[in-house]
Amino acid sequence: MNLPEILNQTAQGILILGAGASAYVLSLCSLSALSQFFSRKIRNQEELNFAIREESKKLGLTKKVIGKFYNEFRDSAGKINHHFYRIDVGGSLASKSSVRHELYHIYRGHCEPEFQIKNKILDSLNYYLKEEPQVIAYELFRIKL
Repeated sequence: MNLPEILNQTAQGILILGAGASAYVLSLCSLSALSQFFSRKIRNQEELNFAIREESKKLGLTKKVIGKFYNEFRDSAGKINHHFYRIDVGGSLASKSSVRHELYHIYRGHCEPEFQIKNKILDSLNYYLKEEPQVIAYELFRIKL
């Protein structure tokens, strides 16, 4: 093989890998969106607090979680301090499904500082190839992986 053939094969491999990765991420997003579409919507802070209590109990989560409802789009979870976690939801995708999704991130320890990977590329790969499939499996089917 000469250099142009090697470069051509490499370029084709990169294109195929990119298409596969795009299809994978799109599939994850579609499954999560499908779950959100059929889930009960959350319209205010009171409904969010109720959903957090209800879903935490079903999950067996003992960590203390504070929810914050927004009118604009929000969908995240994080650690506030040693004792408290937060969930921010809002906008058109605010639903019990999104609460269940974010609570599972907390349950699995994805919000812990020691769980974070310093390298951004490795952190993204870990997020999309390990964390999100686990969370979406729980969000859709309540399967704890």
